[in-house]
Parts: sequence; C-alpha cells; structure tokens
Amino acid sequence: MSSDHRKHARRSSPYSRQPSGSRSRPQHKPSFASSSAPNLQVHHTIPPSTPTRPTTLACPFYKLNPSTYQSCARVKLSKISYVKQHLVRHHTAPLHCPRCLEIFSAFKDFDAHLRQEKRCEERPGRVEGITEAVRERLSRRSDHSVDEAEQWRDIWKIVFGGEPPASPYVDLDLPEEINWYNDYLFSEVPARLSEMDVSQSLAERREFVLCTVEAVARDWKSLWQQGKITAL
Repeated sequence: MSSDHRKHARRSSPYSRQPSGSRSRPQHKPSFASSSAPNLQVHHTIPPSTPTRPTTLACPFYKLNPSTYQSCARVKLSKISYVKQHLVRHHTAPLHCPRCLEIFSAFKDFDAHLRQEKRCEERPGRVEGITEAVRERLSRRSDHSVDEAEQWRDIWKIVFGGEPPASPYVDLDLPEEINWYNDYLFSEVPARLSEMDVSQSLAERREFVLCTVEAVARDWKSLWQQGKITAL
C-alpha cells in the first residue's frame, strides 16, 4: 500500500484516534425528524361554515307601510337592539295633544294648550310614531329564550298590536324594487281582503282575491311611475 493510501485510510477509518479529551459519538441514521427531512404536518379539515343569509331585520314601520317608509328599507339592522334604536331615533311621535292631535314644536306651547280654559275637541285617529309609553316598553330587555324573528314580532306587537307580517327580514340579495313590491303586497293585500264578503261563493271569493292582488300591483306600479319608488 502506498504512503498516500495509508494516510487516507487513517483519516477515514472510524477507529482513527480522536483528539485528546474528546469522546467518540455514535453515528445515527437520519430520521424523519431531522432538518433535512420534509416537514410533514397533519392538516385537519375544517368544514366550511354555513354562509350568512344576506338579510337584514326590517324596520317595523317599513313593513307596515312600505310606500310611506320606503327609505327605511335601506337601513341595515343586524341586531334586535339596532331595531329598537332605529325606532327611537327615527319614529318617535312628535309632541302632540292626545285629544285633538295638534302637534307642537315647543313644550311651552304644548303646556299652554293643555292649560287653556276651553278644552279642545277630541279628534279620531292618532299621530304616527311611538309614544313615551311604547319607548319605555322597548327599553326593556328582549326575551332571549326565543329567536330574533320572534323577538322582532314582539316589537311589532308592542308598537302596533295585531298580527305581525310573516317575515321580519329584508332580502339583500334581491333588487330593492322587488323587496318593496313584495312588502307592499303583504302589507296591502290582507287589509283589502278583510273587506271580502265571506257569504259569497268560493268562485266569487277567488275572483275577489285575484282582483285585489291585481289592484294592489297596479297601485304599486303607479307609485313606481310617479317616482315614489326609486332604486339607490
């Protein structure tokens, strides 16, 4: 063996002499945990969440009379508390006499009206908007044992009484005109059907219903043509 081969064998041999003070360390085979191995991670598949329905809670006054309160259809009310807040801020009845329904801009004028010797005459009807008594009831905590749709219907009963509409929502996926048309139908048709003569035959009542729906649709179209129903 040549001198060069002997030197190379001494350098590469695992039994070569170690430097003084050092200990021989066992050689380990690479494992998957080594830095040179690919970083294997377990990914847990998380099912996608159910997409949120593109709806907003409606203003009760808009549901009551869509043609009058059309602007309220644009208000986004994502919580029951926002519905109550909207009612207080935008639908509180103006200061008025509960007998003659005269509206006052200043409390001193209202107070003078109540103190006058000659009592005002009582007039039928009411001033639209929520009263102080209704505001006090709305300030109470909602019943969280029921869902938000039922909580909204409770608000309707406090403000208006009677049976609330089937849906408390406005569908944001639909064009605004379609929402207004739907809500106008659901607002107007039941009121007009209450005039139906129940003693009529089934065919006559069916004809009355069809004529009523057609009349409501024509009225909505007339409002639209007059520019009273416009998109944003």
